[in-house]
Amino acid sequence: EPCFNGYIYITDGDWAIHSTDLTLVKESGINLFDTVEIRQQYLPSGSDLWIIKNQWIYITAKIFAFDITGTMTALYNNQKVNQPIPDTIFHKKLVSIYDKTANKKDTAYWNDMHLLPLEADEAKNFRVQDSLNRRVTSEEYLDSTRRKGNKLKVGDILFSGKTLYTAHKRNALSFNSLLFMANYNIVEGANLSPNLNWRHRVDTGKYLTVNTVGRYGFSNTHFNQIARIYYTAEEKHWKGRRWLFGVEGGQYVFQCNPANPVSPLLNSLDALLFHENELKLYQRKEIAGVVERRYGNGFAWVARFSWQDRSLLAPTTQYSLFSGSDASFYTNQPGNLNLVTPWENNKAALLHIGISWKPGVTYVQYPDYKQAEQSKLPLFQLSADKGTPGIGGSVSDFAKYRFGISDNMNLKLLGGLSYNLAIGGFLYSNYVSVPDLNTPYGNRGFGIATPYMSSFQFMPVYGYGNKASLYEEAHIEYKMKGLLSNKLPLLRQARMYLSVGGSAYYVNDKNYYTEAYVGLDNLGWKAVRIFRLDFVQSWDSNLGHNSGLRLGISAGNGFTFSVNGSGSETHSEW
Repeated sequence: EPCFNGYIYITDGDWAIHSTDLTLVKESGINLFDTVEIRQQYLPSGSDLWIIKNQWIYITAKIFAFDITGTMTALYNNQKVNQPIPDTIFHKKLVSIYDKTANKKDTAYWNDMHLLPLEADEAKNFRVQDSLNRRVTSEEYLDSTRRKGNKLKVGDILFSGKTLYTAHKRNALSFNSLLFMANYNIVEGANLSPNLNWRHRVDTGKYLTVNTVGRYGFSNTHFNQIARIYYTAEEKHWKGRRWLFGVEGGQYVFQCNPANPVSPLLNSLDALLFHENELKLYQRKEIAGVVERRYGNGFAWVARFSWQDRSLLAPTTQYSLFSGSDASFYTNQPGNLNLVTPWENNKAALLHIGISWKPGVTYVQYPDYKQAEQSKLPLFQLSADKGTPGIGGSVSDFAKYRFGISDNMNLKLLGGLSYNLAIGGFLYSNYVSVPDLNTPYGNRGFGIATPYMSSFQFMPVYGYGNKASLYEEAHIEYKMKGLLSNKLPLLRQARMYLSVGGSAYYVNDKNYYTEAYVGLDNLGWKAVRIFRLDFVQSWDSNLGHNSGLRLGISAGNGFTFSVNGSGSETHSEW
C-alpha cells in the first residue's frame, strides 16, 4: 500500500506525538526515489501544544547510471505558533511569515545558532561551495559562460531553437528551430514561419517584449508578417501581481477555430502521408490593443480590442506522397459550418473581456516579498465577446459569453478528481462569422491526445460549431493512481495507474456529442513516467460513434503538453 512503514511514538497520558521513525520504499508507490526515511522529534511548548524540534530526512535514488544519496537536517527554534499576526488587511490569509532579516545574518549569528556541529566532510564542502559560489557569481565567469552559451550549434537550428543573451541577461533574443518552423498544407504548400522574440529588462520585474512571426507559403507565394509589442510590470514585493500593456498588428494566417485545435506539424504528416487535411486557414489583417491585470490574489482580468479584415484562402496544391479520396483534402472550407454560417470575407471590430477568480488564496510572507499559495477552491472564469458593426467597415454584430468552473481535487489515497464545467451562448447573433462561432475543441488526427480537460478526442474539428443561445460543456476525469492498480500484480510492479473520464457537449437534441474513456496513466521508464494511453468511445447526435486509442502526456504527473503550442498570455492565437 502507498503508506509509510515504521514507528510513531506517543507520549503517555496526553497522546501527543513525541517522535517518528518512518520509511518509504519503491513498493510504496514513489516514483523518483528508491528510499525515503524521515525522523522527527517534538517537544512541548506551553500547555497542550507539542511542536516539531528537529527533522532528519535520508534519501536514495538511482537515476539512469547514477546512484544518489542525501541527508537533510533541520532544527527549529523560537517558533511562534497560533499567535496573533500583525494587523493588516491580509492578516487572516498569511499562513507563514519569515523575519525580514532571516537571510541577512552574519557569521557570528550562525556560530551561535548552529546547534549541530558540522561533520568534517560538511565543513570541507562548505568551504568548497563558498569558493565555487564566489567564482560562478563573478562577472568574469558569468560573461564567459554567456559567450560560450551564445555559440550556435547545428542542433539549435534544426531541433531546439536558441536564446542568446547580452551581459547580465539584460536582453534576450530567441528564435524557433527549423523543425517547428516548417509545415505543409493544401493552402500554402510547404511553408516556413520563423519566430523571433526579443525581451529587454527595463528594471527589476519590468520587461519590454517584442515578438514577430513571418510566414511564407511556397505554393501560394504569400508572405505574411505579424508582430506584438508589450510591456509587463510585476511588483517587486508581491510575486504574481502585475500589469501588462500591449499592441499587435500585421497580416497573418490563422485557423478558422481560434482554439487552434489542429497541430500544423501533425497535419503536415497527415497531408503528406495519408492524403488528409483538417487544417482550415484564413488570412487576417489586424490591429489590436490589450490590457491585462493580475492582482496576485487569485483575481485577474484582461481586455482586448481588435479590428480585423478576414479572407478565406483557397487551396493551391493537392500534392501528397500517397493518393486518396478524402474530401477534406480538396477544400479549405471548415467542415459543416456552412450550414450554420456561410463563409464570407468580412471586417470585424471585436471586444473581448475575460475575468478569472480563484478564491481562498493564502500567502507566505518571505523576507523580501509576499507570494500566494495554491488555493484548494475551484477556479471561476467569465468571458464576454462583442462584435460591433460600423467601425472601419465592420459587419460583425453579436454578443456572446462563457462561464466556467474548474478544479483539480486531491483525494489523497483515493486519487484525484478533475472537472471543467461551462455554459455559454449568444445573447444575439445578427451577424456572426465563422471564427466567432462557438466551436468546441475537437481532435480527429493521428492518435495523439489533445488536453483531456478542455477538448474532445474524437469530435470532428468543425462538426459542432454553432451560434445557439445556450450550450453546455463538461469534462470530468478520475485518476485512481494506485487505489486499484496496487492490488493487481502486473500493474503494481509496473506502477501503472488507472484513470476513467468523460466529456460532453450539448446544444439541443439534434446537436450533441459525448465520449467516455478508460486508460493507463504513469507510463514510462523508471523516473521518467509522463505518458498515458486511453481507449476512447464516443457517441453523437449524427447517430455515429468512434472508438480508438489516444496517446498523451500526463499533466497529473507535473507535466503539460500540447502538440498545438498556440497559447498566449495576451489572448492572441499565434
